[in-house]
Amino acid sequence: MKRTAALILIGVIALSGWGLCFFRGGFGRGHEVVLSFLPETTIQAERAREYISTHLPRISLKLVSGSTEEADFAIVPSEAASKEPELPGLKVKLREKPSSPVKVSVLDLSGQRRILRRALDIVTGRQRAISAVARTLGGEQCEEAINESAREVVIRVVGDLMFARGTAKAMAEKGTLYPVEKVAPVLASADIAIANLESPVGVSGEPIPGKLIWFRAPPASMEAIKYAGIDAVTLANNHILDYDTPLLKETISLLDAAGIVHAGAGANISEARRPAIVERKGLRIALLGCSEFANPNLFWSRSYPRTFLATEDQAGTAPIQDQMIKDDIARARKLADIVLVAFHWGQEYVNYPQSYFGRDLREIARVAIDAGADAVLGFHPHAIQGIEIYKGKPIAYSLGNFVMDQKRPVTRESMILELHADKNGIKWLKVIPVMITDCQPCVLDGEEGQALLQKIQRISPQPLPTE
Repeated sequence: MKRTAALILIGVIALSGWGLCFFRGGFGRGHEVVLSFLPETTIQAERAREYISTHLPRISLKLVSGSTEEADFAIVPSEAASKEPELPGLKVKLREKPSSPVKVSVLDLSGQRRILRRALDIVTGRQRAISAVARTLGGEQCEEAINESAREVVIRVVGDLMFARGTAKAMAEKGTLYPVEKVAPVLASADIAIANLESPVGVSGEPIPGKLIWFRAPPASMEAIKYAGIDAVTLANNHILDYDTPLLKETISLLDAAGIVHAGAGANISEARRPAIVERKGLRIALLGCSEFANPNLFWSRSYPRTFLATEDQAGTAPIQDQMIKDDIARARKLADIVLVAFHWGQEYVNYPQSYFGRDLREIARVAIDAGADAVLGFHPHAIQGIEIYKGKPIAYSLGNFVMDQKRPVTRESMILELHADKNGIKWLKVIPVMITDCQPCVLDGEEGQALLQKIQRISPQPLPTE
């Protein structure tokens, strides 16, 4: 299991139409959960301790061997569950106690971590509505409420994945999986993981004349992307056509073969504008990708004026154009419960959103939110930028690099943005601090992690809540 620091919080933000608060009901600092277990269930108790210490670091866990009567949680032998109401994969008993939170008796963990998480949510009061239902109704209606909570989907988003140049060299020397070895457990444990694929992947194509910087990652990179648990990528960026149409098409073919959905680029404008759809727990999440570099007036050689803008008969990327954004979000909303829009935009190597083509990035982001997007995800600056909450919805202006060979301090700072969503939208988020060393991202802990989180606080357009 990953260490506790893997989920250092910047302050978990509950997102609703009326502002910001901690969690959705919140539990206090240093909340102590007493988890009691019988001697014959020591293994399950240790599983619980490991899971809680990793994923719920704000909770102080006390394990007590012996009686289970007064525990917040009780782990007892499976055979004792014969008369308890069933939930999928686990039996849970809710019991009332005057002037105290609803107590939960977990009778058989059997590795069912997500159900344990839901039970902990009830005990700590983070889902007071469900606790209230449990007190008032019980039985099947209580079970239905808990199952509804189970449909919350965890989405983790990271910045640029660049497997060419120095990263390719590091992979050749240290192994194909080297760039993602330290973060794969964090990403793979999410329901959905999303990234910007900064480097096209394959062996085909010729470099576009005059561009000066060309990325082409080896085909083995797809193995690392898949190993990291990436489910969806945006291809709307300023490198996906570095080796022209052949490599773009090869990249798309390799992604399809790996089962990784993609948005933002394609063989024509219709494909580039098509949302990538991922379904988890009955919830459908759509990803759209758009790029400032899909500009008909932007090219690198007069002798070969190849733009990155997709057209009806030319491969390329989707542009940042207001009416297209509105139309594409409207179409995506008919296909999905959650719509995420990825923008490739802005100035490089700065920690605040700055226009590249003269238009305020905040204005672009708000067009997307006003059109119905649930969140905006920013890429390209090679530096982290702040998070804004607009109309109760998050705008992450830049997630920075993630797998990258750049060495300047500003380019090595990174983050994992974690979004929790249900059928009603993004409910809350948190940020996991990351540092890149020798092309390899690693979750930061201790004082270094806190320092990076504090920086993200400072560069955000508005104060973010902290503990």
